[in-house]
Amino acid sequence: MRKAKNIIALICIIFISLSRFCGVYAKDSKENMLKEIRLQIPNNIQKNIKKESNKIEVKRYKLTIDKDGNILEATDNNPVEDASTPIRSHTSTNTNTTPSTASYINVGNSYSQCLEEESETLWYFLYADPGKLTIHVNVPSNVDYDLLLYKHNESTGMLDSVGYSCYENGTISFEHTSCISDGGYYFIAVAGYAGFDTINPFTLSTTLSNTYDSNECDDSSFLVLPNPGLIDIDVTGTIDNVLDMDYIKYHYDPQNSRVIINLDNVPSNFAVDIYNANNVLVGQLDTSTSGWSNINGFTEGDYYFSIYSTDGQTGNYSLKLFANNTNVTISNLSFSAYPNTVIHPAYLGSESHIVDFGSGFRVTLNNYIVTNGTIVDSNSKPVPYYQISGKFVNERVPTPIIESVLTDEEGYLHLYISSPDVLGKRYTYADNKYGYLFKYYYDFAEISLYDENSTRLHLEDLYHFSHSEYADN
Repeated sequence: MRKAKNIIALICIIFISLSRFCGVYAKDSKENMLKEIRLQIPNNIQKNIKKESNKIEVKRYKLTIDKDGNILEATDNNPVEDASTPIRSHTSTNTNTTPSTASYINVGNSYSQCLEEESETLWYFLYADPGKLTIHVNVPSNVDYDLLLYKHNESTGMLDSVGYSCYENGTISFEHTSCISDGGYYFIAVAGYAGFDTINPFTLSTTLSNTYDSNECDDSSFLVLPNPGLIDIDVTGTIDNVLDMDYIKYHYDPQNSRVIINLDNVPSNFAVDIYNANNVLVGQLDTSTSGWSNINGFTEGDYYFSIYSTDGQTGNYSLKLFANNTNVTISNLSFSAYPNTVIHPAYLGSESHIVDFGSGFRVTLNNYIVTNGTIVDSNSKPVPYYQISGKFVNERVPTPIIESVLTDEEGYLHLYISSPDVLGKRYTYADNKYGYLFKYYYDFAEISLYDENSTRLHLEDLYHFSHSEYADN
């Protein structure tokens, strides 16, 4: 006996499509008032569903589940077959080829079975407590099977579509879907679309999670919510069970061709695969260390980041992605330095390191200079983890000092350069703040700032101060 949890006898009249259309149908009419059951396929993935209406075989079933969870014998009520439907051999020895003959399975277990005919569909059902129900099917590489998930609606007696997976053969060797269970019976269909294999079985696995993140259900490219217009990603999620996969959709725009991604707090046993819009694997991120990295090789279109555990362990993760165009500038640029001398206020600018030694006000340093600012793109958007190089040149020193630094997550730049020893071949006279006349020795210098393409973003003229002495010496 197949056990249930207080489910009364229900009648489920459905149309079943054994085609790639990924749906089970009942045709509405004023006479029978049956509801239509079909997957709600978003327009943006309609191209992934192969429909061949002239090859659809449709049958009507009357299905009853008793209070103990037994599927009673079903009546084949006026089977309808299109005249153009190919004649099938019906040689399969499988007995669970309709919802009425579905095999009962337990959540948490795995089951293997072979499809024995072209376009055959095998049915299973289970009882799931409230939680997140995950279904995974490993498919032989030489065939194309689909996965359909339905909830037995106690109010209407119908099978309501709650999930599906229809990957193309040759792209992904599994089908995967999930739903948030509110408790009740769920029906699973493994449907053959192209080919069948009587030797190599598929493997059906199920599991139920009591806790899960707010992004669920996002277990496949068919379920993930689109984010049109968003060029950045900031997601914190949880891999909540051994079968869980979290998909994140990203649209790559060539106008924002600099793409960097950060994996933070990601367990070493997690993997991140990158799929293109056709569900073809195009790359994998290194999760062995946290930090930012550039992603290259994108072409315009949609991509999916698939996060999963490689050994069945669960845990949390953080994924951030920023995209910018490459036309960068420096905003709020400023310099700080320590002249290591005392200058009369009459020779100072707005700050103590801004001095006029006779050639105009300039940043004046003795042994270091610090550059601060924000790197932004042409849309005034901060550019995180962007490399800026600074080159310090003293007119008397043949070898420049070059330092590089990455901006932080907010695009903030903080570049420190320690200057070489200064010869101080130039000099000028000026009072110190105590009124004494001093002789100040210095050299001309400059600092240039370069972007990642070695394009100079800024040139700043400097005074490189050496020392001072009383003017009468």
